[in-house]
Amino acid sequence: MFSAANTLFTGPLRGSVFASLTQLIQIFLKNNAFHSTIPTVFGSLTKLTTFSAPGASLSGDLSFTSGMKSLNYLELTSNSITGTLPAFLGNLSALVYVYLSNNLLVGSLPTELGLLSHLLMFRVASNRLTGTIPSEIGALTTFLNTFHVENNTLATSDVNYLCRPNFSLGVDCTTVNCTCSSCCCSVSACVD
Repeated sequence: MFSAANTLFTGPLRGSVFASLTQLIQIFLKNNAFHSTIPTVFGSLTKLTTFSAPGASLSGDLSFTSGMKSLNYLELTSNSITGTLPAFLGNLSALVYVYLSNNLLVGSLPTELGLLSHLLMFRVASNRLTGTIPSEIGALTTFLNTFHVENNTLATSDVNYLCRPNFSLGVDCTTVNCTCSSCCCSVSACVD
C-alpha cells in the first residue's frame, strides 16, 4: 500500500517513484495539490486493486487503467480528468466502485458498462457527458445500488428499469424520465 492521503503535497506526481512497485495493490492520494497528469507508469501496476485520489489536482485521461484487471475501486472525484469513459472499462471485471464525479469527462456512457457484473456504485455526476443512458445498465441488477449521472447532458426515454428498493438514482429529470428516483432533478439535493 502507498498512502499520501491528506498530506497536502504540492508539485508533480513523479511516475519514477512507482515504477519499481509492481506488486503494489493500493494507492491513496486524496487531497493533495499535485497539479500533475496521472503518470503513465500507473498502467503497469496490474495488481492494483485500489486507486483513490479524490481532490488530488490530477489531470489526464483514464487510459492508464486499461490493463488493471484487478482494479475494484477507482476514485478520481474532483480532479481535472479529461477524455471519454473508455469502452475498455467494461473489461475491468473486478470493478465494484467507480467515482469520477466533478471532472471534465466528455462523450457518452459506453454500453460496455453493462458487463461490470460486480458493480455496486457508479458516480459520474457533474461532468460533460452527453448521449443516452445505455439500457445495458439495467442488466446490473444483482449488486448495483448507486447510479449517479446528474448534471451532465444525458437523456433517455425511461430509467424506471433501474427502480428498486434501496437504490440511489441521480439523474436530470428535464432530460430523463424517472418516477422512482430518490435523488432526481436537483443536483443540490444529491450529495456526491
